[in-house]
Amino acid sequence: RELICDKRITESKLWSSSLRKVFKSVMAIQIEDLRSSIIKEACGLLIATAQTMRDRFEGLLKYFTPKLMKLLYVTIKIISTTSYQTLKSLMTTVGTLHVLPTLCDLSLNDSHAAVRFRCSEFIGDLIKTYTDEGRTKDLGSHRAEIEGAMLKCLVDADTAVRAEARVLFGTFQRVWPSVAASLFEKMRPETQRAIKRAATEKTHGTRKRKKGFKKSKNNYGTWSSGIF
Repeated sequence: RELICDKRITESKLWSSSLRKVFKSVMAIQIEDLRSSIIKEACGLLIATAQTMRDRFEGLLKYFTPKLMKLLYVTIKIISTTSYQTLKSLMTTVGTLHVLPTLCDLSLNDSHAAVRFRCSEFIGDLIKTYTDEGRTKDLGSHRAEIEGAMLKCLVDADTAVRAEARVLFGTFQRVWPSVAASLFEKMRPETQRAIKRAATEKTHGTRKRKKGFKKSKNNYGTWSSGIF
């Protein structure tokens, strides 16, 4: 970790030619180890690498995202929580749209509610990041993918996934209001009512969405900074 943090490895010629492949292979093995101490150390190294490489970490983020997502539904809480915190940190640090197709695909096809829930959260985070930075146009080419993932999650069998998808819809609506209005008209009546209710609760402050979603039957991990 010390070598990566002072950039002696990631900026060397060896990194692009061979060490990058070794890094991916070794880290993948560590992440799949299911021993909490090893996973925690591996995740800490991923975060340190991302903070050092920034934009150059884009390809690695896309590679490791599905692997970290698999840990979200591990029954050992420290592992599922660590994987979520790592994903959150990587998404915040790198903030690239290159990972959006992966998130949308997992939202549509993954059988685990924890993964679908977090994908909606991360898609919303990316939209907010690009909107805040005045880069809304860059989101345009991914709008159809976002729509598909969001619409699927809005009618998900899992209550928490549907709730997070409604939060995503609110974010989507602020960026593409006319498109959101058109989509809304085509939704099921029960979905429309749930969206209206969530919007009303948010307006009147009756529902406070906190970082670190917790639900009695669906504990998908919590977020806190500086754990590593």
